[in-house]
Amino acid sequence: MIVGLLLIASPLAWWASARRQHRELERRIDLAVAALLDDGSLDVVNETIQHLTGRREWRSELRFLKGGVLLRNGDAPAAMREFLFVRREGKLRIPLFRLVGKALYLQGELVDAERALRTVVVEQPDDAEAHRWLAQVYHEFGSAQGSIAELDQVIRLRPGDFLAYQLKAATYVESLGDLEAAAEMYRQALERNPPEPHLSEIRRELARCLLIEKDYGGALEIARDMPEGLLKQVITAECYWGLGESESAQSLLDRLDETDADDDGVLLLGAVLAIDRGDARAAIPRLQKLLERNPQNVVARHQLSLAYQSLGDTAASKAESERMLEIRSLQMRREELHARALRQPSDAEVRDELAAVCEQLGRNDEAVRWRRNAEQTRKAVQALHPSPERRPAYETAP
Repeated sequence: MIVGLLLIASPLAWWASARRQHRELERRIDLAVAALLDDGSLDVVNETIQHLTGRREWRSELRFLKGGVLLRNGDAPAAMREFLFVRREGKLRIPLFRLVGKALYLQGELVDAERALRTVVVEQPDDAEAHRWLAQVYHEFGSAQGSIAELDQVIRLRPGDFLAYQLKAATYVESLGDLEAAAEMYRQALERNPPEPHLSEIRRELARCLLIEKDYGGALEIARDMPEGLLKQVITAECYWGLGESESAQSLLDRLDETDADDDGVLLLGAVLAIDRGDARAAIPRLQKLLERNPQNVVARHQLSLAYQSLGDTAASKAESERMLEIRSLQMRREELHARALRQPSDAEVRDELAAVCEQLGRNDEAVRWRRNAEQTRKAVQALHPSPERRPAYETAP
């Protein structure tokens, strides 16, 4: 009788032990997935990978975790190769599509990234990170309104999230040219106590918006809260000048000329102050140095034209003025094409033309972005009528 009970108890004990191990692995996997999605420590992820290695029943989870580590380390193509072997159902479905969307975005595959992330927000509308990545996809596509709509969802889900306001402000500046709205978004971001380096970035960009809007008092108030350094001093000096406190501006500039004479901001502000006090000759070498670095600097070229005019050199003044007008014409053409690109999301040709104008203006990074945008726009138009052979690999893999 005792032997019989032992024979029965032994398999039951083994089954109970196996179930405990299974539950422990599931718990580890849940923690590892959460760490990947929330930018947590990779220690728990790497430990879980070790536990899963060699277990065929967990191979899908293993490939997902390996792909997540590769993506965190900046190797999106290798991550995608791992993601191809992960099942598209069950607990990993939403985490997989979110990381796939991020990887595709980082590779510039905007159409497929949008499709993956759209799957997440349709099936799980309260996934704030998926909305955030969608916002970045739409921003890269040149769809300001689409980006803002997604950031509004992030704000709805996470009212205390400073980053959503910061990204929204950047969209207002870069895509819509609405500096007033951008300044308000930067202020909202500051109210949410962002950590460094975001805090300094937000203050810098807010001060820049206010200076362009000629709100020198507001910019000076922001500058007072900035850490000591060159940027704070340049902004403060420009604010003094804008507020009519020329002596204070010149005094600060004199100190900057001793410590950071070659900085672009110091060179330009020094030239403006020199012209203001009637010493145009002192402004010319500053402005020429700026134009050697960036021939498309329309502000420096305008100031150089004024300096020559003040010295009575009308021919040189006219030449700089004509060059300035050529650059300004290209800038206006860029602005016009940018507005058309926002209104016409399926027009690849306007994006190609915009890239060409950006190259003429020396904005090479922007040109690369718009050429990639044109390519993705053509792909998006083709995707309106997808065929099975054109479906993304991550959707057709087992």
